[in-house]
Amino acid sequence: SLLYSGGALAYARRSDIYWDPRRYQSHTLGVEWAWRAADAVAGRLRVQRGIGWTSEVLGIAADSVVGHRSRQAPQVGLGGDVTWRGSWWNAGAELRWSRGRTGGYQALHGGLVVRIDWPPAAGTPDGRARSDGVAAGRRR
Repeated sequence: SLLYSGGALAYARRSDIYWDPRRYQSHTLGVEWAWRAADAVAGRLRVQRGIGWTSEVLGIAADSVVGHRSRQAPQVGLGGDVTWRGSWWNAGAELRWSRGRTGGYQALHGGLVVRIDWPPAAGTPDGRARSDGVAAGRRR
């Protein structure tokens, strides 16, 4: 698949302790490769490249502004996720790395999720959904 990702960020007030651009935009394009192993496991891998624009306030303190500076920086992102599915649950793991902005900014994000079907689906004595798509005598 072909991917596009864009974002915008702005702060109304300045901070002395955190990066706070007047305006920030990023745009990336990339590809995603998805796969499925049997019915229980699926995954995706992504690679994206792009550019980010920053408009930063120049000042000597948080409450004094002496001008603005605009900069561009290349963006790159790598990521992937894997999902495992059971009859009444699924679990997933995700990992993403990105680099961009200015000054060598990098970010690493990860996550785990577990979902349990509740209440149990009708169609089987133990409440589990049937794998043939039939629930309570009707085809879905």
